[in-house]
Amino acid sequence: MFAFSGVLVHTKESLVGETVYLHCEDNHTSNSSFIDWFYQPQLSAKPVRIAARGHLVNVDRGHRLTINGTTLTLKNINPIDGGIYTCVIHVHIRNKYRVRLVVNGEF
Repeated sequence: MFAFSGVLVHTKESLVGETVYLHCEDNHTSNSSFIDWFYQPQLSAKPVRIAARGHLVNVDRGHRLTINGTTLTLKNINPIDGGIYTCVIHVHIRNKYRVRLVVNGEF
């Protein structure tokens, strides 16, 4: 775990080919309509919105990404999926939760 822009970043490691579940950590909502997801391949890259209000947008990864409630699921991951995933929760106060996904080796 490390801090990035004042927000703690949790690290999750996985192997190529696995399915990864990224949970938006918040005690105030279980409704995906309040959540946006962003992706950065590296810390210096500009975040790209991949989900808005619980719906996938700007995603060119086929049918490998899905959203169920506050969880973003990445199926059959590969090295290009590694990076920083940020969920932004729009309930009363804007909360952020970041996960750094590290993809290792072969499955």
